Amino acid sequence: MQSFLPKLKNADFSVVRSSEFRLTKSGNGYNFTIRSERDRSRSAYFHVYFHCPNQAPLKAGNYLVCYRKSARVLDRLDAFAIIEEKTFIKELPQEIMDVRWRESFFHLSKESSWVKQQLQFHVHAKLIEAYEQEQATPTFKGELSVLAGGLHLESFSNVVALLEGKLNSISDFPESFDFKAFESQLSEKLKSQLVKGIQNSFKTHLSEAESYIDRKFLKVEAQSALIKYVSETPDRLGELSDVALKLVVSSDDFCPDINKFKVVWIEQSLNKRSGLTSKLNNELLPHFLDELPVSKLVDFLILDSSNKSVEARNKAISLLITKLGSGSYNQSTLSAKVQQALKQADTAIAFREAIHSYSSDATELIKLAYSSRLHLDEISHVVVDALINYKASVALSFLKGLPDELVLSKISDDVVSKSGNDYLYFLEQFTYLETEKIIAKFDLELLPLFASYASESQFIEYLCQQNRVLAPETQVSLKRVANSKHFYEAKLLISLYELRSQQRVVTPYQIVNVVGEFQTELFNYHAIDKTKISLETFPPCARAVENYKYHVSQIQISVCEGKLIDARDPQPDEDDYYVLCKRSKCTDSKICAQRPSVHGKVAPHKEYSFYTLAQRLFGISPRALHSNDQFVRILSAMNRWNVILKRLFCNCCDKPLSISEHSRDSMGKMAVGTTYWHCSNDICEEYAKSVKISYCIECAKVIDNRVDTQSCTPYNIRSYEKFYICMSCASCCKRHQKNAGICPNCGIEDAYRGVTKDRRTQATCRSCNHKVSISPFGFKAIENHKKAGGVFNSIRSITTGKCHLIAAIKDGNAELNSLLKACHGMFRFVCL
Repeated sequence: MQSFLPKLKNADFSVVRSSEFRLTKSGNGYNFTIRSERDRSRSAYFHVYFHCPNQAPLKAGNYLVCYRKSARVLDRLDAFAIIEEKTFIKELPQEIMDVRWRESFFHLSKESSWVKQQLQFHVHAKLIEAYEQEQATPTFKGELSVLAGGLHLESFSNVVALLEGKLNSISDFPESFDFKAFESQLSEKLKSQLVKGIQNSFKTHLSEAESYIDRKFLKVEAQSALIKYVSETPDRLGELSDVALKLVVSSDDFCPDINKFKVVWIEQSLNKRSGLTSKLNNELLPHFLDELPVSKLVDFLILDSSNKSVEARNKAISLLITKLGSGSYNQSTLSAKVQQALKQADTAIAFREAIHSYSSDATELIKLAYSSRLHLDEISHVVVDALINYKASVALSFLKGLPDELVLSKISDDVVSKSGNDYLYFLEQFTYLETEKIIAKFDLELLPLFASYASESQFIEYLCQQNRVLAPETQVSLKRVANSKHFYEAKLLISLYELRSQQRVVTPYQIVNVVGEFQTELFNYHAIDKTKISLETFPPCARAVENYKYHVSQIQISVCEGKLIDARDPQPDEDDYYVLCKRSKCTDSKICAQRPSVHGKVAPHKEYSFYTLAQRLFGISPRALHSNDQFVRILSAMNRWNVILKRLFCNCCDKPLSISEHSRDSMGKMAVGTTYWHCSNDICEEYAKSVKISYCIECAKVIDNRVDTQSCTPYNIRSYEKFYICMSCASCCKRHQKNAGICPNCGIEDAYRGVTKDRRTQATCRSCNHKVSISPFGFKAIENHKKAGGVFNSIRSITTGKCHLIAAIKDGNAELNSLLKACHGMFRFVCL
């Protein structure tokens, strides 16, 4: 210190602290890495050079570095004096009173807050030492005062007044004053003197003790003195602030005369102080049970009860149960302490007694206990009893106030049986619960008793149970419910039971008729809101399921519409059949379930409800049904509904379309199973009009002959050989190599005569200017047709082969709709 302080005579310097330094390459000094204390928001570091060629190496540690701009090197900062902080702290007590270094200390304090803290600490230490040794003379205090003034220690005069007992209040100290550090310097003797001063102030006011507690200066001593004083004079409690008052009454050392305290509690309205009641210590609690919140009642109950009267404990239990039941406990679950209290034997008995009533308090108690999984057995008994007596309005209201999950978990056939066995009335009263979940808890054998509330899945499960037999009256009642709830799949299964009751022998053809009626009803129902069809009783397409890597609903995939065809001369290790679907063989379908399929995500057909019943009731296998064209076509129609829903409505009356006649043996050989449709409304003027809906062979766009009206075979009366031209790409059929060069808008032949290869994607008809995008293969086909003399250069005879024709015949003023079938030969007719 003696070598450091003399260098600080010139006040033109700055001070920083640093622990990072490095010896220069020349070995003549050190570079300190430092950051300005004045601007701690800056993250940029800078360097200060300390030249010391003949000095011993610096030890690692923190250093005070005094520096200024270099007089020798531009933009360099040079340190002219450094000292290790440990040395500074160690030698400061001996040097702080030396007047030679006063100006140096003043400047150091100004430049470094750390130095100022050290100087303040030692100034206070000198002052405290003088008072302890009774050497605080005016001269000494004057010297310290000059030093404190130069260091800008604003609180020095307050410290002197405090130590002399002349300070009115420590609130005069600035907020920045470090009372914790100051208290650590005080001896027990001085602390006792200060506490006596606090006690003396009680005669006039209690605020001084509060200020000590608030500023955390001699807090323990001030708090103890205050509690002792107000224990003896509780009438002074009203003078305290809420914070101090809570601190006092919560202390176990606060033990006033209880009768006096009760008077003060009422007269000074202490009971109205916010949160004060909950802070009462355990000795006071028994005297104020009526005013305690739940948390304090619980504390009272779970504490050692050896010093509690039975009367006080019983009262606390009663109050706890009442408060929990009244809803004043503003939490959805019970805290660990409340649960602990409710598990105590006497408290548990009171709880059980309280919940055995259909009151709102019982409801609240059960909700709290159930959420915390407490007393579940007793709660179960109460809920079951209420369910059995649900016809009483008070019991039903009680149940409606309980958690749905709890009530639902206690419903069973036994409960309904004991309550009168009236399933419909029972379900009617509990419609606010998830009815399907209630029914799931009932015995499915009793479904006819609650059919009005059952789901379609439950219907189907009931109908498909092994050895199920339906009496005629049961068939009628279940079908009526299924029809009213639009359970068409359940209705289909009931229809199979009806068919079994009506006829001893049933053929696949009759089952197909039933399925056809089912498909018509489905279309009519889903046509109302134009919604898609979801089927549970038929298996999905195995290949479609595999193509979807993630879970999808049934309405997004198709049902199996594979056509089963007997194989010719199968080998011993081969199946005697194969499945044809949309022109290609399907190896994934499990129609016969003779071999494991490639995709194991779909069960065999026989495990699905419709096929299960058909096999069990009539001995008709999935193989027999999928060998029937019309059956497969119906399945295909339902698939088409989900894919081209908007197309399957009549343009005239907006009724759904019905399946129209197809050529024999066409199933499995067409791009889609159901291609021809007609209006289902027999009074519609377009009822007899055939609608062909297929896909473009090139771009896969939907081809609808109501939109794509032009055909590449306009003179062909065989509907299944008549192809319509795509409005987007002008493609038609394989016979014309996918493109006949006919305009899909106006029908003119050789429509793209002047179109070159580089203009094919915006090809324009030479007649109507309709634009299409022709594929490279389509353009090549058009070129080939030109070389051959045009697509109509040779028209094949239509006088042989099977065909059918649908036409509307007008006779005078009457208009008749009929179907004309031409088996052989050629009819000559005129359209009127």
